[in-house]
Amino acid sequence: MSFTKKFLSHLFGRSGEDGEKHEKISSDSTADLSDHTQPDTDKTISEEPLDPTCITLPEDHAVHQLFEMYLRTAPDTPAPQLTMVAPADFPLSTDVLAQEASSFRMLLDRSAQKRLWTFTNACETGESIDADAKICIHFSQDQMAAWFIAYPPIGNGRPLDLEMIAKTLVECKVSFGLDGSMINSLCMREDRYFSIIPIAHGTRPIDGIDGSVIDHFPRVIQHEIPVNEYNQVDYTSLNLVHNVEKGDVICDIKPETQGVDGQTVTGCVLSARNGVAPAIPQGRNTILSEDGLHLIADCTGHVEFSGRSFQIRPVYEIPGNVDYSTGNINFLGDVHVHGDITSGFSVRAAGNIQVDGVVEAATVEAGGDLIVACGIMGQDRAIIRAHGCIYAKYLENSCAYGRQSLQTDCIINCNVYSDNDVIVRSGRGTIIGGTIRASHQVSATTVGSKNETATTIILGGLPCEAFEREQMLIELAQIEDAIAKLEPKPDSPLKKTQLSEQRLKLYVTKMKLKKFDQDLETLAAQVEEADDRRLICSTIYPNSVVTIGNQTKKIEHTERNCIVHLSNGSIGLI
Repeated sequence: MSFTKKFLSHLFGRSGEDGEKHEKISSDSTADLSDHTQPDTDKTISEEPLDPTCITLPEDHAVHQLFEMYLRTAPDTPAPQLTMVAPADFPLSTDVLAQEASSFRMLLDRSAQKRLWTFTNACETGESIDADAKICIHFSQDQMAAWFIAYPPIGNGRPLDLEMIAKTLVECKVSFGLDGSMINSLCMREDRYFSIIPIAHGTRPIDGIDGSVIDHFPRVIQHEIPVNEYNQVDYTSLNLVHNVEKGDVICDIKPETQGVDGQTVTGCVLSARNGVAPAIPQGRNTILSEDGLHLIADCTGHVEFSGRSFQIRPVYEIPGNVDYSTGNINFLGDVHVHGDITSGFSVRAAGNIQVDGVVEAATVEAGGDLIVACGIMGQDRAIIRAHGCIYAKYLENSCAYGRQSLQTDCIINCNVYSDNDVIVRSGRGTIIGGTIRASHQVSATTVGSKNETATTIILGGLPCEAFEREQMLIELAQIEDAIAKLEPKPDSPLKKTQLSEQRLKLYVTKMKLKKFDQDLETLAAQVEEADDRRLICSTIYPNSVVTIGNQTKKIEHTERNCIVHLSNGSIGLI
């Protein structure tokens, strides 16, 4: 008996008469196998696949040798299917499957070579071998998927059955995500041997979604003023004040979701991240709905966002004018005057002030923005202050202080202080007479007049801050003067009380001035870092004076479409 026949006889358990009979059958069928079965098998196995998930093995690989030997006892066995397929309902990318194919190739190298070597050894020693079918399990790198491949039995070995599969799964600790229907049908499949079959997949953890807040009102009010085709601004509809009624929804709260833990095929739990609860912007005069999904206004007023939360500030509505019928107005919220603010009266509010009419020779102070729809006619006695922006149809013979920008159609004979920009571009867009002080920029259509009215533009620094410091120094001098007048007087309980009050005022004012100077120094440094000081105008007439820093330039001739700025230490026009 030749070595090949002897090897086949031992490999598939044939001996004695059965062995001789099998040798005869093998000899008779060799031609058919070589003419029909083998070439097709070689062609199927040896063709190099284009699919990177398909494992390509050389013709002399142990898997091919085992398959060729098994063909002689089971000629209807399908060719090996060595392609990595993703488990059902468990998508894996081609790149991942290609990586797993590379790892599976090493499993095939080890397991097939070991099985072939064992039988070759036994054949050389003349032993008869009966070996059960062999199952190998491959896990993906993250143990989220498992694949199965089985080698056929040898000789009178036990073929693949459910008990054998179950035992292997227990030994390999595959306990989750098994494809039960596929496993039950596995023993009856024609391709149960020499084929890579996915048998289990895990579940990936699903992280919770962070909660969020959906605002119904803007957190930052845009101060862009719309200009119509006639270059005019409707100051009555700037929409800088957002009024709400009690019970209105300010924002919706979208709660966070809990994460769903995942699990590997070996039963290891993969923890998911829970969503983060949203920061609810609940402020003064706002409440949460019973289900916690809405932030609701608890009163009627103006809604604004202040740093961390929405709050409702009450709005004081004055249906007519501010005059003797109302007296002076002092309010901790917003004020809406539907008429005029007449001469001699004052309106002070911690929030925004909106005036639908005219401001005469009055005092108006706003903690937020100030809007005057029909303009300010100050008669050289109006004092206008706003910690936010100032918007007015026109300013005439007034003194205006705006910590932020000031925008108007026309400025005539006014003293204006702005810690930001002064914009006079809509309507007439004219600045005539007076002094305009701005930290950054003044932009106007026309500066000065054909009559060469003296008009001064001063750029740089912090005009409002400087003015307030000047006022504090005046107050300090007045207190010191009062103390100096009290000290020579004869001692008395009244003198002692008055001196104590004045000295306390002196101490407080000095502390305020010290703190003010510290803050002013910091702000001034920031302003100097971003040096964008300039005057932009379409026309500037003679007798207009521009000062930037410590440089001053007097306009001698009419200039058009120019930008006045500081260049190389001197003021130039471009």
